[in-house]
Amino acid sequence: MINPPAIIIDEPARKATTLKEAKLRAILKQAFECLYKIESLLDTVEKRLREKDTLDGIVRTLPDSDKTVMEISSHPFNYNCKDGFCGDCGCDLVDGEVRYGNEQLAYLSDGEIVPCEVILVTLIKLRIEK
Repeated sequence: MINPPAIIIDEPARKATTLKEAKLRAILKQAFECLYKIESLLDTVEKRLREKDTLDGIVRTLPDSDKTVMEISSHPFNYNCKDGFCGDCGCDLVDGEVRYGNEQLAYLSDGEIVPCEVILVTLIKLRIEK
């Protein structure tokens, strides 16, 4: 029977490796804590952007899949049909980009949209005067 070679453990090298691992763990922990803080801040910003600003009549909201502005906004829009026929929910698009989910049927002025039919492409600002 052949004896396996003796295992030689280099104690200083092992301690150095252990210290490196501990430093890496500490760095990773800090990185995850930073990511958590950033995620929390983003959630706060998103909530505030979705809220209605009652001082200037502007509603700020973020894109949300294929839901219409009316579906994702906290603003209580006026409406009669929710199908783009009546135009009661019409408001001015101040900034941003939207697309129509269905064909726009209501007669609208330049820059006016019907929130019951538009889907967000970018962050938008609306001026609601009704």
